[in-house]
Amino acid sequence: MLTADQRRDLHDALAHRIHSLQNGYLADSPAAKGQLAAVRRGGRDVESWGLVAEVVPPGLQGRDDEPNPVETAVSLALQFYALHQQGRTAPMHASGVDLGRGLRSLVATQLVSEAGVHRRLGAVLTATDLTEAAHHLRGLVTQLRADQIPIDHARLGVDLVLLQDPRTAPGVRLRWVRSLRTPDSTTSPHTDQADASAENQEG
Repeated sequence: MLTADQRRDLHDALAHRIHSLQNGYLADSPAAKGQLAAVRRGGRDVESWGLVAEVVPPGLQGRDDEPNPVETAVSLALQFYALHQQGRTAPMHASGVDLGRGLRSLVATQLVSEAGVHRRLGAVLTATDLTEAAHHLRGLVTQLRADQIPIDHARLGVDLVLLQDPRTAPGVRLRWVRSLRTPDSTTSPHTDQADASAENQEG
């Protein structure tokens, strides 16, 4: 289980990298565009995994020939950002906007079926593994991209780590549903309480 400090360090490192990619992409940087294209290929080349290695703090990096849960989550978060930003001239990464809040904004456009969004999120929440969850998340990110609604991809990356741990996964699911259902006026930008509560119950 990640400690609070590890979560913060991972979030900050991932946010820094995504902001850098976003700024470069929006400035029409060939290097940033090339990196995002590599990331969209799904971690099938050296450059993509090089970005993952730059983001993941040394103490959280894997030690064998397969990516560990943190590296897998970071790779997915970068892929989702790259997909979300593709072809868009506005920033698709926005600090503090978790997945549930982004989906609430999507539903509010009335351009998509509310039932469809809820159904797809439900598929994420009930997925039996990260591969299945990522498949349904990709569909949600595609919908967010179509309506140019940004989310916090660094927070999503940390959430994907927590989603792989049965001790912290319930807190992530609860937070996403709360954010989807709760108006902005009563939604706190600091949404780690559910995770902390889940940890305390385990303790």
